[in-house]
Amino acid sequence: MQIEVSFLYVLFFVYFLYLARLWFYSRKLLPKYVNLLPKFIIRVLIIIVSVSSIEFISNSVSKNEKNQPKDIFLMIDVSNSMNVRDIQPSRLEKVKFELNDLIGKLKDEKIGIIVFANQAKILCPLTDDYDALSIFLESINTDFFEDKGSDLNNAFEFLIDNSRKKTDLEVLLFTDGGEEQIRPNLITEINKLRITINTLGIGTNLGGIVIDSKGKRLKSENGVDINSALAEKNLKLLSQKTNGRYISLEKNINFGNELTNLLDFKESNFEKTIFGLDNGTQITGYLLMFALFLILIDLFLKFDLIKL
Repeated sequence: MQIEVSFLYVLFFVYFLYLARLWFYSRKLLPKYVNLLPKFIIRVLIIIVSVSSIEFISNSVSKNEKNQPKDIFLMIDVSNSMNVRDIQPSRLEKVKFELNDLIGKLKDEKIGIIVFANQAKILCPLTDDYDALSIFLESINTDFFEDKGSDLNNAFEFLIDNSRKKTDLEVLLFTDGGEEQIRPNLITEINKLRITINTLGIGTNLGGIVIDSKGKRLKSENGVDINSALAEKNLKLLSQKTNGRYISLEKNINFGNELTNLLDFKESNFEKTIFGLDNGTQITGYLLMFALFLILIDLFLKFDLIKL
């Protein structure tokens, strides 16, 4: 598209030079060169209107490219801290509820699921079968791995290894975070692969007691209940470094709407009718009709330019 637009710009520039040359010589050939003025004005208007149409077409194409269906991985923390009930009914169950609601709004996007704790695995490969996706989502619990601690560095290493053949991948990371910092080399590799990490902070700043999947309280070596709070600072920093956004479940009452807006789901191009197109496309149509009208006037407007 860019090549065609550039070619048309060159064509219009050459035509403008032709009009300028015609105007210059007409002043020498005709005492009443003003007779050429109407055609000159009409043709200049045709050029201006046509160039404006190209701008709108170019912008519309660019917009459609941005709104193409996305490949999205849902990275879901399944460590024991996701059983904490500072978010009701629990952090993990709240994530599953919100994602089930989101899946009902999907159209053409391919979605995959990665679960992680101290290790990571693909629970569901990228698919547009949303019924299957819902089944996989419902099966998620905190018993996938024997080691139920959380390690984001291992999770991102796994993501990178499984994303090398993909470009512009979008990731929704659902986690309460952790104290560890993401290694700089992983951030560099993520940006190199153009992976966007949108982080969804699950939990509260006060936190809660960590329990296992059966509801048993987990204790430290000293016999003290383990408390898990949202590591918001680290999660915000992660999103900033990977060109993503951060959303807190605790601070957003309309978390589901925020989640939908995050991915900016658009109406499918096939569902648009000629009367339901975006404003840019409508304006382009009007401009082209106006240009056609000017061309017709130009064809029927006759002047004697040279008198012998």
